[in-house]
Amino acid sequence: MRLLLAGLAAGAAFSTLELAARALLAPPAVNAKLVADAELGYRMPADVVLSHRDDGGPFEYRLNSLGFRGPELPARGELAQDGQRIVVVGDSFMTGWGVRGEDMPVNALVPELARRGVTAHAWALACDDYGTAQELLLLRRYAERLRPHTVVLCLYPPNDTINNTLALAGRTTISPGDYFRPYLVPTDQPGEFELRHALPLRSLLRRSQLFTLAEARWLTGQDSDELRLSLGTVHAAPADPRPRLPGEHLELFREPLEGSGWDEAWPVTEALLLAVRDEALRLEARLVVVVIPNLLQVEHGYNAYRDDEKQLRDGGRPLSELVDWNRPEEVLEPFFHANGIEHLVLLAPLREELRRTASSSYLFHGHLNGAGHTLLARLLAEHLVVGASPCFAADPDAHPVDVEELFPDPLHVDFRTASRHELLAQDWIGWRPPGTEEDAGWELDARGTLLLPTRRGPVTLRGSLAPGIRFPLELRLRRPGVKGILVRRRFEGPGPFELVLPEPEPALRELPWIPYQLEVGAMRVDGRVRLLLTAIEAGG
Repeated sequence: MRLLLAGLAAGAAFSTLELAARALLAPPAVNAKLVADAELGYRMPADVVLSHRDDGGPFEYRLNSLGFRGPELPARGELAQDGQRIVVVGDSFMTGWGVRGEDMPVNALVPELARRGVTAHAWALACDDYGTAQELLLLRRYAERLRPHTVVLCLYPPNDTINNTLALAGRTTISPGDYFRPYLVPTDQPGEFELRHALPLRSLLRRSQLFTLAEARWLTGQDSDELRLSLGTVHAAPADPRPRLPGEHLELFREPLEGSGWDEAWPVTEALLLAVRDEALRLEARLVVVVIPNLLQVEHGYNAYRDDEKQLRDGGRPLSELVDWNRPEEVLEPFFHANGIEHLVLLAPLREELRRTASSSYLFHGHLNGAGHTLLARLLAEHLVVGASPCFAADPDAHPVDVEELFPDPLHVDFRTASRHELLAQDWIGWRPPGTEEDAGWELDARGTLLLPTRRGPVTLRGSLAPGIRFPLELRLRRPGVKGILVRRRFEGPGPFELVLPEPEPALRELPWIPYQLEVGAMRVDGRVRLLLTAIEAGG
């Protein structure tokens, strides 16, 4: 009897603590950017205001009171009645880190429609690293509150197919949310799903706010790669006789091997797209799916040549010889038509825009920049008004735009007038735009990686060394992942510098561009500017 009473007392005390925790404590963080959510796994934090900077200068990055990038959602019963209500659902592309608020589609779409004579109100429902299942659950959470006339689902196949597939949980480094995310796994009954998690027991315990708080405290000492590996092998993949790709996520761009887990990625994603279609029908809303391509599908710049160079160095073949960069769109196009799903496929328009402007629509980390988002908003407004967009045409000759097309011979890249970040990796501090008291160019504190041509004669790097740093200082140029220094120069004080890279040996000219690393003295990571790169010249 005493044990029973003690157990009841302990249970009552736990229940009291649990209720108090739910009432008084905010959801704990699961990592540096996201907070816990019992249903969705995680979500963006609320009421965030951060300082950010782009080529145009400083701006504020804001998340509203529900953690979304865009206007506040109206209170229940206060919906606007004077125009179209549009909900944009997506992942990190619609949270827009590094993009000004006015350029985000949820904001840019309204004036674009107004110019076409349509009054509209738009809201965003999005979170970093969501898959289609989480986006469907998120739409269901807020649908009755917003009662949309149009639902715009932003589909990013290179991530979403992975995030949708339990068999691929923990298999890639680009989906850190696998440790928490809910999966909707199709059953034998059409249109029905089973809710599952990669860690079922933990998902049950996370219904407790006390457990979630304890787990969050434990997570602060855990490495993201360790968490990913802790998922174990959800699905044991068979041996693949084909050439290995630089990353598991690139398997999306070739035929899946039977039993690999990748053979489930498209069927699961298609089932989820049908579920979103059915949810829109239930809401009596129009559905438009916007298909956003990977950076590598649009431009063959630094990221592509980095992978190609490593492939060749390891005795393999360039990545473009192993994959089909058009494959996701070629899979989706007939599916959309067969199931009556309106769609806007951005691959061809983004390639055309890059050729027209000779300027990337992407940021370093592979998300759309401000120009890419405003293009999306303009094309989406045209689609919503006209009622259709050109379909994606399968063309074996269609390929990513190469930097060779963007930087003709002779090469003269002037970073004092434009960032031209297509040639740089994201390890630079940032681009200093013109119009200030200081010179424009790319700032560097320790080491920065950049793409240089191999077939245009000696390459010259120009810039300046900052005053107020320790001298003498040595500049070095090397190839990432390769031992040895190609160029080494010592400087005794601040001022202009010039580094000339000799023509590479014939073996390196198999690729017209390869990555190099510029080092400023000893390794430092304090963010202090030590070097400003202003120009790259070659040929002519």
